[in-house]
Amino acid sequence: MMTSISQDSITVGFSKESILDTVGAGKFLNLSPATLEKYRQRNSYIKGPRFMRFGNHKIFYKIADLQEWLKERLVERD
Repeated sequence: MMTSISQDSITVGFSKESILDTVGAGKFLNLSPATLEKYRQRNSYIKGPRFMRFGNHKIFYKIADLQEWLKERLVERD
């Protein structure tokens, strides 16, 4: 059973140690899988969230790493 997630309900149905594939991480961050793929490249001007690679094509993201990446992008206003 797939649980829908959003930034407003970051850990509903998941622990911080849960992992998502690129499609799930994209939904979580409201980014396309293609954007996340670009962010994984070493020469990308935007450093994407940390990820795990299994084999040549299996990419996964920890919920905690996605949350941390989002927090790093918060902008404080005066």
